[in-house]
Amino acid sequence: MMKTEEEDLLEEKATKGSGDRMKVMVGMDGSDGSIRALTWALETLFKPGSSVAASITLLHVQEPFFYPKGPAVYMTPSAMEVVRKEQDANSASMVTMARDLCKQKSAQVEVGSVIMVGEPKEAMCRAAEQFRADLLVMGSHGKGMIKRALLGSVSDYCAHHVRCPVVIVKRRKRSDVTRESVSV
Repeated sequence: MMKTEEEDLLEEKATKGSGDRMKVMVGMDGSDGSIRALTWALETLFKPGSSVAASITLLHVQEPFFYPKGPAVYMTPSAMEVVRKEQDANSASMVTMARDLCKQKSAQVEVGSVIMVGEPKEAMCRAAEQFRADLLVMGSHGKGMIKRALLGSVSDYCAHHVRCPVVIVKRRKRSDVTRESVSV
């Protein structure tokens, strides 16, 4: 059986010693795509019985409430504080849910979390660099060609700008799911 590049990378990191852990960063935005990405990382990279010394960092980026170039909007300071608190509560809830998933799928993995504020694509690249991630795992939202061209794609941007390898976990097509369920 031939090894994949991914397995070679894991083996290389595992043989460097227990002090040198492979650092995997997973982008979490609460979407189905990010949950698929986390599940893929846990089931593929952190299999039970694996000897790979690794840690996983859950990264959530809150988009700023006000963009500097946006339309002028007036909001009282107390209303802005309510919005900030709600964003913080949503972020904490999402990270807690992701941590619980990590505990369910892989008890051995060391889990950390980071919440940043900013433009998601730029913040993810910055975080991968700052935390010296060995691998960035993220989900795909499955935007069509036109939406991707107009709005841009966070995963596409990160794939081109992050220095470490990037794994983009795509949504399975219905036909793939049907074939898997029939072949069981």
